[in-house]
Amino acid sequence: MSTLIGTGPDQVPVNGMLGDMAFQNQAYLSVSNLTASGIIIANSYIATSNIASTSNYGAFVYGNLNYVDTNIFCSFTTSANSYAQNILENTNTGSAASVDYIVSSSSGGAATNYGDFGINGSGFSGAGAFNQPNYTYLTATTGDLAIGTTTTNSIHFVVNNGTTDAMTISSTGQLSVQGLIASSNAAPTIASATTIAPNTKIVFISGTTPIATITAPAPISTGGGEIKLIPTGIFTTTTAGNIALASTAIVGKVLIMTYDATTTKWYPSY
Repeated sequence: MSTLIGTGPDQVPVNGMLGDMAFQNQAYLSVSNLTASGIIIANSYIATSNIASTSNYGAFVYGNLNYVDTNIFCSFTTSANSYAQNILENTNTGSAASVDYIVSSSSGGAATNYGDFGINGSGFSGAGAFNQPNYTYLTATTGDLAIGTTTTNSIHFVVNNGTTDAMTISSTGQLSVQGLIASSNAAPTIASATTIAPNTKIVFISGTTPIATITAPAPISTGGGEIKLIPTGIFTTTTAGNIALASTAIVGKVLIMTYDATTTKWYPSY
């Protein structure tokens, strides 16, 4: 028994739904559900499902998500003890070839109000970092670019697959750049004690208790760096802990402490 596909007078019989299916004289094929075990080739695919409804898959889908949401254009889910990929590739080697993933707002256009994540081709040429071959970029056009976290989490910048961050912005907004720690907050005051643990680039030290150990904050603890101590009391430092040289603080005179991660010692400026 034959099954007819298409609309008359151009219906095509497909016996038992086996073999190749060819549709002639059809502008489009509309089906509610289609299951195929092979490859379906078409000039274009148009999805018309209502994505406003809560679902665990999109209008274009591979696998089902393990959560539900609304307005899902497409969703791709798998389970693999390896990386899962969605690949865009431009094999052209011309001087203007790139491949890009674009997002645009309601006022977006071909040259305005869009975001671009892409990579330049191997033959790309031009001036500046955005025009170098094989460079990956993230840009915003006619709009600001906001990069951050929406919960209490940090931002990490890593180069050369390093195990130590080249730069970190903590969840409290503190900036650390390979041993340099900066903060938008006013410098805090720490009371002198046998062990102190400053976590900002600049810190006031009150009191007169001798200081033997200064706990090195990250990333100074692994890469070295400096902190500036501003004495408001006449304390001393001793060599009983991790300070290489004993000294006596002078009120109002900055005492610069330089940490070496190899010797795990602080070296004072006076």
